[in-house]
This record gives sequence, structure tokens and C-alpha cells, in this order.
Amino acid sequence: MNNEIVTVYSPPPPASGAVILFMLNVLKGYHWSNDTLATLSGRVLMYHRIAETFKFAYARRSQLGDEDFLDISQLVANLTDDAYAANIRELINDAKTQDLSYYGGSYEGRNVPGTTHLNVLAQDGGAVSITSTINTYFGSKVLGSKTGIIFNNEMDDFSTPGTVNVFGVPASPTNFIVPGKMPMSSTCPTLVLDDAGSVRLATGAAGGTRITTHTALVIIQHSLFGRRIDKATDAARIHHQLVPNVLRVESGITKGEREGLKKKGHVLDKAQAALVGSIANRPAPPNVTPGAYYGIHSVSDGRKPGSVCGF
Repeated sequence: MNNEIVTVYSPPPPASGAVILFMLNVLKGYHWSNDTLATLSGRVLMYHRIAETFKFAYARRSQLGDEDFLDISQLVANLTDDAYAANIRELINDAKTQDLSYYGGSYEGRNVPGTTHLNVLAQDGGAVSITSTINTYFGSKVLGSKTGIIFNNEMDDFSTPGTVNVFGVPASPTNFIVPGKMPMSSTCPTLVLDDAGSVRLATGAAGGTRITTHTALVIIQHSLFGRRIDKATDAARIHHQLVPNVLRVESGITKGEREGLKKKGHVLDKAQAALVGSIANRPAPPNVTPGAYYGIHSVSDGRKPGSVCGF
């Protein structure tokens, strides 16, 4: 990524680590550079490929769930396999989008605000990326009488037969309620390590189903295009979760880019914000150029309240 060999870590199902790794595996094969962003046609094609990748990713997400209750080892292996990603890349038509059935998917969870994300980078190089949530606003709306803690409503992350959740995602049979089972989640706290094993990026997000796609976009902007982490975070984003079949775009996507995406068959709508927080670590090489962008940089997404601090 950006001429570096890196290793990306993110948690297994029922978290969405395998989903974001699949996204990155597919997209890295396009070998983008800053020249990609130089022309309108290049940007339109880039966004189109990203949107199509998101659709394939969410189709496979619908087949994931708690590994203690589902035999999904082969699917998880596929999602982290370069050859599988290459096969999916071959299915992406640069000229147009496809009907929903083209992307696969298994539908019959709910992931809405009530989430926070935290990244920590220690002096010794250790790092933590953690996403915590009570699910919806005020969780279950039950306050512990002794602790004063608001209880979560993570049961609502399960799929309920015959329903569509608040984000328009149909129920997935692999995510139905079973005693002792954990529900599927969009959370994907992620660490990116270089070939020496040093942490280069700690990142993750809050924002429901947008968590996975928006975290992937920040990694793409920073690690593939080499943009500063603040610029990578501020960059305009898109979101597609396969169902509903709508590509959601932020206002920063230009009119020309929108028109180009429409010509490829995308139905556009306004995107809702997701908060992506990141810490980037870029050690300075010998004889570094004065004023060059190196060192540790932390950013909290300006789309929602948040902050950074150092000790």
C-alpha cells in the first residue's frame, strides 16, 4: 500500500474485520496513485469501483455471524484471500452497475448511533483500537439502579425474521437469535502494521453500517493514496450496503462525479455522517526534508464531536 508492505489486523466475526479486509483486498488490486485523482473520469471510476466493492462486501456480510454457531471458516478464509479478491475484481464492470442479485447475499442487524471509538498509541509502540457501543441512543433505556450505568440493547443487533432494520438492511438468517449466540456487528477496529511489525495506523469508526465502509475509505485515502491522516479523514465519502440499492454520497462529491456515477447506473442519495478516528505513525527517515509530514498524528473526525490528546 503506497509502495509499502503492510499487515492489517481487524477482529473476526461477529465483528466486521473480515469484511473490511475483503474491501481492502479487492481495492488494492487497482494499484491507484495520485494520478487517479487528477481527472474527473479517474475519480468517477474510482468511486464506482469502491461502491461496487462495497456491494459485494455487504452481500458476504449477510452470510456472516457468530463462528460458534455457524460454519463460516471457508467464507472468512475467502474474504482474506488475494485470489478470491481478484475473482471479485473481475466481476466489477467499469462501465455500469448491476442488479442486486448479481452481488449475492443472503437475506430473509441493526447498528445505529450509540457508539464510540478509541485509538491509543503507546510510547513503546503498542497500540489499541477499540469500538464500544450500547447500540441505539440510550441503549435499552434502562438505568442500573445501583451502578447508574445505561444498559445496552445489543439484542437488537440480531436479525428478526420478516423485518428490515432502521438502515434498510433485510434480515439475515445467519444472524437470527439463538441462545448464547453473539449478534453480527459493523464494528471493525483496525490496526495497520508495516513489514517490520510497527504500527503505522490505528483506526475505526462509529456510525452503524457506515462504520465498515467509512473506515475502509480512510485507510484507502491514507495508505493507498498516501494522504495525510487529517486529509484522508476529511475527504468526501460514499457508502453502499447493497440493500437498499442506493449509493449514498457526501456533499464533497462533485457534481461532475455524481453525474458520472449516475451514468454508470448508480442511484444517488445524501450520505449520513460516520465518525472515523485515527492515529497515524510515520517515522521520519534519515536526512528527512525539513517541514516534511512525519511523526505521530491523531485526528478525530470533524463530522461529529470528538477530540484527540497526547501525554
